[in-house]
Amino acid sequence: METSKAIFQRYLGVTPVGFRTPSGDWSNETAELLKTFGIIYSSSMRGDDRPYFHDTFMPGHGLVEIPARWDIDDYTALAYTEEPDFPVGLDRISDYRTVEANWKAEFEGYHRDGLCWTTILHPKVCARPGRLSILEGLFRAIKAHGDDVWCTRLSEVAQWWIATNGAQTDRVKN
Repeated sequence: METSKAIFQRYLGVTPVGFRTPSGDWSNETAELLKTFGIIYSSSMRGDDRPYFHDTFMPGHGLVEIPARWDIDDYTALAYTEEPDFPVGLDRISDYRTVEANWKAEFEGYHRDGLCWTTILHPKVCARPGRLSILEGLFRAIKAHGDDVWCTRLSEVAQWWIATNGAQTDRVKN
């Protein structure tokens, strides 16, 4: 963590305040370790459509969780699918227009209900010439909502959540 923090500071000029595990797996020590390194939010869990406080911190020091979703993760849509399994054993990818339509529909639902829509995008998966058109179409649809959509970094979402809700452990989700 110390090495990664130093790399971000040296090459990007920012101090990271967020964390995402590759698979959502935590050890018993993860939350306390994150606190030690000044992390204020995680985006590792999947269980909600709104931010919440983890209950692993002392009162007044709540770690904000900003959940992401597998259904709007580019890896699950574009790196593999299981059907059709022919020829046997080869990875599959979903139709690009279907992925774009699904992501737009998910965004519209989240927007309608006032929820926090958090994606998981991997440059090695979505930043390919043909696949970029999916993101372009999605971003056009989001941008069409104008100022009615808050597009921002997760650090700003975490800061807003803390300011709005306080870091109270009585507002936690297990």
